[in-house]
Amino acid sequence: MTGYFELSIEKLLPLIESAVRILLVLAAALVTVKVVNRSVPKIRSEIVKMMLRHAEGTPGELEKRAATLGGILRKTIAVVVWTVAVITSLKLAGYDVGPILAGAGVIGLAVGFVTRFPVSSCCSKTRFA
Repeated sequence: MTGYFELSIEKLLPLIESAVRILLVLAAALVTVKVVNRSVPKIRSEIVKMMLRHAEGTPGELEKRAATLGGILRKTIAVVVWTVAVITSLKLAGYDVGPILAGAGVIGLAVGFVTRFPVSSCCSKTRFA
């Protein structure tokens, strides 16, 4: 019974190394999301300026559109960053992520087909130069 429960530095070192790498990946994801959250309002103000030059509508209406686009951009980037961080962490923990990536590809294809027309009709109302 001593062989199964025996802890040695040779057994613990790879586990500690994997845990540190996983923590670094998650910390990098957190920093990235924080940077994006702080920079989106600056991007939103640039979008408003561009829309005022090229789009039709009142400044209040254009501000609402830019706020919506900024929120969508911020949330999309956050979801992508955290998804990549979780999949990378699973790979570092020793799990096979191939089936997860294949399933994500199929789901992404289905979502793309479903949202093609609503997104195109929404984006056709706003012109970007």
